[in-house]
Amino acid sequence: MLMFRSASLVLLLFVLPAAHAEETTNEASFRELRTFVEAYNLIAEKFADTSRLQPKTLLRGALNGMLESLGDPHTRALSAWYGEDLSGEFSGVGIHIGMEQGRLIVVSAIEGSPAWRGGVEAGDMIMAVDGKSADTWTLDDAVTNLRGPVGSGVTLDVKRAGRNEVIRLPLLRDLIRIRSVRHALHGNIGYIRISQFNERTAEQLDEALAALGQKKVRALILDLRDNPGGVLSSATDVANRFIGDGVLVSVVSRDPRQTRIYNASPGVAATRLPLAVLINKGSASAAEIVCGAIQDHKRGVIIGTKTYGKGSVQSVETLPDRSKIALTTARYVTPAGRFLHGIGLQPDSGMLVDVPEPTDTELKILQALTETSILREFAGKKTEYSEADIDQLARLAEAAGLDVPRTLLERRYIAELSRRNENKIFLVPALDPALKKAIDVLNAAERLADHSASIR
Repeated sequence: MLMFRSASLVLLLFVLPAAHAEETTNEASFRELRTFVEAYNLIAEKFADTSRLQPKTLLRGALNGMLESLGDPHTRALSAWYGEDLSGEFSGVGIHIGMEQGRLIVVSAIEGSPAWRGGVEAGDMIMAVDGKSADTWTLDDAVTNLRGPVGSGVTLDVKRAGRNEVIRLPLLRDLIRIRSVRHALHGNIGYIRISQFNERTAEQLDEALAALGQKKVRALILDLRDNPGGVLSSATDVANRFIGDGVLVSVVSRDPRQTRIYNASPGVAATRLPLAVLINKGSASAAEIVCGAIQDHKRGVIIGTKTYGKGSVQSVETLPDRSKIALTTARYVTPAGRFLHGIGLQPDSGMLVDVPEPTDTELKILQALTETSILREFAGKKTEYSEADIDQLARLAEAAGLDVPRTLLERRYIAELSRRNENKIFLVPALDPALKKAIDVLNAAERLADHSASIR
């Protein structure tokens, strides 16, 4: 029976305004709650399709609508799998998913994952999972259906550019481990890439710093481009590896008594090597915390383009049925008092390096290249990058009737080569203006320091 007439429903469904609120506010809230209960009862009594009258579904829809009405994309209901990514590992098939024109698209398959081994490719459109159509699914719906116990089976139906038929891919779920920190060497400069901030990021950063220290590097590049953020404590731990004392970030809450200031721990051995930080419009949240701390403390030079501007803090709240919602409860503030939300961080003066987006013509050329097997087969046999490879690849593309600009081909090849070799880092400054700028700045600083030492 779906009828609810008692006032107890109101108290179970909603939290009333605080005791100190005006009486008129309470009265207004009760009026709206009565309207809601009456609408619920009318639906329960008169809606024609009784198979859809599931109380949990109806009330969950009301909850989602209430969250959406706040106009904050970060305040939302969370999937049952929320939080597993933040630990650095989860059980699933190992794919990053995005939305394009309302459809689920594979952004990439994690190297070595079941999806990667099973033939899932970037750009695949997910049509169904275990026979269930994904036409109207959200990202959370996809995550819920793709994850599951290690060893359990799942079948993906995907549509691939250049092929008319749907491709069916049976996979076995496995434990997916995400390594958020990778490093490489360019001359005497160490390069560290942080792709996200999870619970293991600081530990992995320590390993990278130790490995580069053994190489006697004289400067560091920290690449935070396209880093969407993650765990707050991980961001402060990472910032502390470069800043030995002082404020790292403040979290300003609605209630001033709950505002929290995060300071550097003096017990952490912060590196003093010259530092350049790379940012772009995909650097957000925790990545902006690290960047803001380094910039405000003048600990390093910030190079690239303006960051995303996601400076809000979400608290994960557990509801009585054990489901979770993310609720925006505070704002990040940099050590110098700058709010980030909706504003972002700018690179330092003279350090703006904007990389042009591919033109429509270039995107069509790339799509045509992707529809062939040339790039995948060629990169699949290689472990290192060379100019000779690009010459050979260009000839293969030309033989297939594709006129691909060399720079475009080279960038796409490096991305595929990295994916085929466990996300190995290939540093090619000629193809990466921000990276080249960072190397030039650090080398100039080193020459200046050497010159100053020589004339003392």
